[in-house]
Amino acid sequence: YLNTKGKTMIGWDEILEGGLAENAIVMSWRGEEGGIEAAKQNHKVIMTPVGWCYFDYYQAGPEGEPLAFPNQMTTVEKVYSYEPIPKELSKEQAKYVLGAQCNVWSEYILDGKHAEYMVYPRAIALSEVLWSPQVNDRGYPEFVKRLNNLQPYLDQLNLNYFDRIIRLSINLTNSLLKGKAKKMTEMRPSSMNILQNSRQHVLSQIQQACEISGRDV
Repeated sequence: YLNTKGKTMIGWDEILEGGLAENAIVMSWRGEEGGIEAAKQNHKVIMTPVGWCYFDYYQAGPEGEPLAFPNQMTTVEKVYSYEPIPKELSKEQAKYVLGAQCNVWSEYILDGKHAEYMVYPRAIALSEVLWSPQVNDRGYPEFVKRLNNLQPYLDQLNLNYFDRIIRLSINLTNSLLKGKAKKMTEMRPSSMNILQNSRQHVLSQIQQACEISGRDV
């Protein structure tokens, strides 16, 4: 009926159980199995598996965190580790995977600010996964540094985001800077002479560290 009206059907992976209608798109939420099966049947797929893409789950804690779906955890790092193209698919079958989607169910979410907190920065992590090429290791520590640089923009938008990872990144950068400064003051005069001869190199390193932390030199 929908096809006769020029419409496209999109359904959760339960629609596989009754046989897929022509041109139906499958939302694979109960893991990746539904998406794999649909793609092998030459049906388009949106990957949204509960283990990686449900943002009504806790992202830390639960101590100190706002109310979320009980006894479930999906950290930013886990979201960033997701690969939307299952390895079980051939190159040809992988073309049927349209992308991925995050979900936020509101049974435990009290208001809009609470919803923002559950979504960000996990939505940023998933977005980068979908925008980047398929690799074995995306480099989570580097992603956290980029999150640090995004903090002023998130603040400008007045978003109520989960900031614990960003604060950890800033604290780590500050510790590294303090460690460099301490080593410099403990150097012997001969070492200081060497340092002065390579002053430009040291300034370049400090500049890079400050850019990572978002601070002025």
